[in-house]
Amino acid sequence: MRRVHVAIAMTLSGFLLFAAGTAPAIAALPRAGETQILSVSSTGAAGDADSSDPAISADGRFVAFSSKASDLTGAGGFVRQLYVRDLASGVTTLVSAGGSGPGNGDSTKPSISDDGSVVAYISAATNIVGVARTGTPQAFVWTRATGVTTVASFSDALVTANAAITQIALSGNGQAVAFTTTADNLTSDNTYGVRQIYERNLVTRTTALVSVDTTLTPAGSPTGANDPAISSDGSLIAFASADALSGRPGNGYTQIFRREMSSRSSTELVTVNASGLAAARFSSTSPTISHDGNVIAFFSNAYDLTNQPSSGNGIYWRDMREEGTRLASPNAADGKAARGNFWLPSISADGTSIAFRSNSPDLTREGRGYGLVTQVYERDLTAGITSLVSRPTVGADAGNLDSLLPSISGDGSLVAFDSYATNLVPDAEVNTQVYLRDTTEVPEVVRIGGADRFAVSAAVSADTFGSGVPVAYVASGATFPDALSGSAAAGAQHAPVLLVGKDCIPTPVAAELHRLNPKKIIVLGGTNTIDESVQIALSGFSPTVTRIAGADRFDVSVAVSASAFGQSGESTPVAYVASGAVFPDALSGSAAAGYAGGPVLLVTKDSVPTLVAAELGRLRPGAIVVLGGTNTIDDSVTATLSRIAPTSRVAGADRFAVSANVSAGTFPVGTHTVFVASGAVFPDALSGSAAAIRRVGPVLLVTADGIPEPVKTELARLKPTRIVVLGGTATVSDAVLHDLEKYAVPPS
Repeated sequence: MRRVHVAIAMTLSGFLLFAAGTAPAIAALPRAGETQILSVSSTGAAGDADSSDPAISADGRFVAFSSKASDLTGAGGFVRQLYVRDLASGVTTLVSAGGSGPGNGDSTKPSISDDGSVVAYISAATNIVGVARTGTPQAFVWTRATGVTTVASFSDALVTANAAITQIALSGNGQAVAFTTTADNLTSDNTYGVRQIYERNLVTRTTALVSVDTTLTPAGSPTGANDPAISSDGSLIAFASADALSGRPGNGYTQIFRREMSSRSSTELVTVNASGLAAARFSSTSPTISHDGNVIAFFSNAYDLTNQPSSGNGIYWRDMREEGTRLASPNAADGKAARGNFWLPSISADGTSIAFRSNSPDLTREGRGYGLVTQVYERDLTAGITSLVSRPTVGADAGNLDSLLPSISGDGSLVAFDSYATNLVPDAEVNTQVYLRDTTEVPEVVRIGGADRFAVSAAVSADTFGSGVPVAYVASGATFPDALSGSAAAGAQHAPVLLVGKDCIPTPVAAELHRLNPKKIIVLGGTNTIDESVQIALSGFSPTVTRIAGADRFDVSVAVSASAFGQSGESTPVAYVASGAVFPDALSGSAAAGYAGGPVLLVTKDSVPTLVAAELGRLRPGAIVVLGGTNTIDDSVTATLSRIAPTSRVAGADRFAVSANVSAGTFPVGTHTVFVASGAVFPDALSGSAAAIRRVGPVLLVTADGIPEPVKTELARLKPTRIVVLGGTATVSDAVLHDLEKYAVPPS
């Protein structure tokens, strides 16, 4: 995403930073990749009641929102108030106030000008503007320079609307307001007693009907209109209606239209079908419009907007200067329509990015598991990349509760949204709060190190996993065999792998388990590697602690597979098979196995253990991949496996080449995150593999002092944006870290 540039001005004309109705500054602009809470009190604590309805200015400096919190500026919490947060100064200002104090009725649904100087909103307050005394929600407009609030839901005769205003949109220049109402006293047009869209020009002080039916005598839309969205200069307004308002034949479904307001001479149908000859089949709603009014995004469940096979139900966009409508919510696998539901698109002023809400599990490659609750996503239309917005600054996890309404800045680099999630920032309250994320992608190479392998495993977990994970795996930090299969299983369950001693839980690991608060802990291996006393001690971190053990490493790999894969009787897409005698191939393969949704099972050089063969029979994999060359797994084993399922081998001249080849056969160009670990020792790659699965990236192996040529080639192909080096300088030197910097590039 593109970086927003905001001038940091500490004073504004006509505005005192610490005047009544403001909260002292306690925050600054978010860093790239940072999620920040905006609905905070003067002490920086989250608001003590719900905050919602964010609207960010195009320049990215101001966010307006509504809140019932009593501690944001001391306005009291009896009704919802309207606030504006200055991201440059960190000041929150009460907007919904009159001479007698804060508004005495709910103020909601703000819309903000490009520079944040004007805010339109809906309010039922009777003490903000003198002419609005009935308690019927009206459209209000607040101007920062003067602090004055005026009514926008006026007729030309300055009569306020005789019915509630339910939706509102302010032009980017702050000079026009579009709104929805059933009021019948704003113009002389016949409105049929249903909702219509109007525009109030704040400069000429005139009001005009937008949802015009011109087929007979000019009148309002017979069945009504909703969802106004207005261009920056107010000359173009998009909206939704089920009537044939453009002259093209209608079909009874709600369509998106664009009305030209300068001459008020034309209404265009936006949601035409793929042939361009008729309105789309099934309904479209929630339009959002670019600064110049040419690019319009919307939700639709129509199946014929594009030529691609689709069940509809997605976010779409159309450039009115071009032919055709395009899908903005494709799945990450093949670009077809993603599964799930979609709501509330918000398009950037430049028309290149769209934020939206969805419960889809497949919008991003790392998104499996995200669909349990609704999240906010951003689609970069230029790069063709969808990214998760509702996530904490640190970690790959999504918000743990529903995220709702997004609002995107002019260049798409900032997205404001409201959310119930409690894991987006530390110590969040269990109320809806307003958040801001800087979605800028900055290439980086980072090291996750620690005093020892135990501290590294804790740090890897903390970088990737949020609190409240469903399960955490615990493995020996001294011996690798029992844990070799654990990473793939952990990754499949969105779980970390933490390392312990035979008879102790190291302090960093204990602290991380306390933070993770897992619902379940699984100990990998028998009491010869992890003592019973450790299992007992682990019960202090989770209500359920179980152990997966077996007679040998092969049996353990079977038990791990059985616990995580094919439990409902379904076949797995693939199973990976690695040597139980050496660790590198299995650890490189774990990330690929997790990506593909299959286990890692262990064999000897010359045979397939009986229990492993039985487990493969149970799994019924679509394919088997043998990891490593014939010096670790003989061709006779491959021949045996091929009688169970089609079998291929991923080999290489050494462990480094194998890791590169595993990655090349699994991960696409543009993979965001790549993990790099020592090929000489196992612990860092073991804990890193589970994190790599969560981040949907490979684990590549290097020497302490260099990057092998096959790995260089694979890094150049992958074009990652983030490279994570696992372990300290004793295992991967700073020289290697610096050499890796040339391979981290911006997303494309």
